[in-house]
Amino acid sequence: MYFLLKNDKKQTTPYLSTILLAGFFIWLHFFLIRLMFNLPDYIFHPINIKSEKVSNWLNTILFFTPLLILLRIFFRKDELEQYEFDKKKSKRWVSFFILYSSLLFLIIILLIFKKGIQKGAI
Repeated sequence: MYFLLKNDKKQTTPYLSTILLAGFFIWLHFFLIRLMFNLPDYIFHPINIKSEKVSNWLNTILFFTPLLILLRIFFRKDELEQYEFDKKKSKRWVSFFILYSSLLFLIIILLIFKKGIQKGAI
């Protein structure tokens, strides 16, 4: 991902964008697992305060902060800059990444509909 973002002329912070994008996709996979196995909310949202907005913010911070710190530790900028890739192959990876993202979102949407049907909301 870093190589693709680094070569984009509009991108000003490729390393930060790579870390945030990787964190977002890891979160999507956790969300997908939660939907697939009908896991209760308190597993990924352990903080439960009366104010729903504060509770959501705290749970988001609790999940993303350690995740982003670990990603930053394991994928250092200087190590990522050492890799070189062929531009033709990188175009294939862009297509693969778009297809993978689309399929992931489609599966999540279908599972949300399934959960809504099971709860009787749809």
